[in-house]
Amino acid sequence: MWWDIEMDPDSSVLLSVAPSWAHPTPHNMQWRDHWMQAVYFNPQSIPVEKGQQVALHGRHDEYSLWFQVQQQGSTNSTGSEVSLERPVCRCGGHMVWSRPRLGMINDTARWHTYAAALKQVLAPGQTCVSVSDASWLPLIAARLGAHEH
Repeated sequence: MWWDIEMDPDSSVLLSVAPSWAHPTPHNMQWRDHWMQAVYFNPQSIPVEKGQQVALHGRHDEYSLWFQVQQQGSTNSTGSEVSLERPVCRCGGHMVWSRPRLGMINDTARWHTYAAALKQVLAPGQTCVSVSDASWLPLIAARLGAHEH
């Protein structure tokens, strides 16, 4: 998700937070460190047919986006109008780990690299200790045959 804004009436100054591959003028792109990709999974499925209108309601805070997709003219599951209160995380992980750390935990390329390195030094039956705030390493080590205690 990104946006462009024309900063003057003549449209000669464009402020864009688009990534380089989607930027309207990639050769003249401003540096931006706050562009973030976003994927949002709706909490429940909404069946939609071709030609049917739906409403997309969205909100954001400093870091997060959240949305509600609703069929036009309908109410939500409780029968009330649209409520876009910030969703509350119930997993607890978001309270413990930073966003970059959550990204690291879910980075499959990173874990394949770790698994390849661990495979080179760990022999079946060896004991392996992992001290971390969250890691797949103990599971990888167990799968490679590390001894369980």
